[in-house]
Amino acid sequence: MGAISFLTKPVTSEGLDKAFEKINEYIKKDIKTLLVVEDNKAQQKSIVKLVGNGDVKTIVADTGQEAFKVLKHEKIDCMVIDLGLPDISGIELIKKINKELGITDLPIITYTGKELTEKEETELKKVSKSIIIKGADSMERLLNETSLFLHRVEKNLPEQKQKLLKKFHQKDPALSGKKVIIIDDDKKIKILFSVSDTGIGIPDEKKDCVFNSFNQADTCINRIYGGTGLGLTISKKLVELMGGKIWFDSKVGEGSTFYFTVDLEIAEENKKIDVLISSNNRKNNKNQENQLITFLKKDNFFTKNKPMRILLAEDNLVNSFIVLL
Repeated sequence: MGAISFLTKPVTSEGLDKAFEKINEYIKKDIKTLLVVEDNKAQQKSIVKLVGNGDVKTIVADTGQEAFKVLKHEKIDCMVIDLGLPDISGIELIKKINKELGITDLPIITYTGKELTEKEETELKKVSKSIIIKGADSMERLLNETSLFLHRVEKNLPEQKQKLLKKFHQKDPALSGKKVIIIDDDKKIKILFSVSDTGIGIPDEKKDCVFNSFNQADTCINRIYGGTGLGLTISKKLVELMGGKIWFDSKVGEGSTFYFTVDLEIAEENKKIDVLISSNNRKNNKNQENQLITFLKKDNFFTKNKPMRILLAEDNLVNSFIVLL
């Protein structure tokens, strides 16, 4: 996200030279320029105060027209934009900048209090590097994103801003102090999940058998907590079938954190979903059942796909309904 430049395969020598030239030019700049496009005076002051420091020059524009003029005559390193401008929507302004000024590599942060529809969010993601919805921690995130795109050195920031960034980065205590490996290629991604609890924890002598079936850490006859059952055993098998690994950290009296990774292929954009069944909204269950029946009856689904062996471990009505069809 914060890369100054990047190249797509195949890479040419000319392309590499241009990329390094751009990086070198950016590094030599002592002062980076941030454009804030916001019509609310209070918000303008807050953003300038938040970001402002000796290494950043901040230019403020009240309207889309003002912002367009600035970009026409000034070299801007990053732009923060609100969607609700008085003369033009934020999305339309970004499109206009891309089309008429030919600026397509400018890091743009959308900073808005507007609740976005799914369509608006999808459209924004195509033209904006980051979307921040104004809320409880939005200022910390804005500082983090602008620091990222302006390539600011955290240790050179004022102490108060360093504390804000540290607080923002330590929101997930499960990964605090842990080493995380991120592996990426053109067609696959590896995702790391973590689940924590504040239970009794697992003693060291019992850790080797946690993933065994029906294992009991506490063998006392009047124990309060149950054993592992089959849940962790099945989870381990499923994770391994997806090419991942599962492990855990645990301290007696403090709780446990389980981690697992899965390797997933990146879906093609033209893949069509025939039917979507969600159990989140119980009111729509009947409608979803009808959708599912229509889909499964279409094109003789059952006769074409026999024999089928299905194991269903599910307490949800919609999912269980599949077995009864």
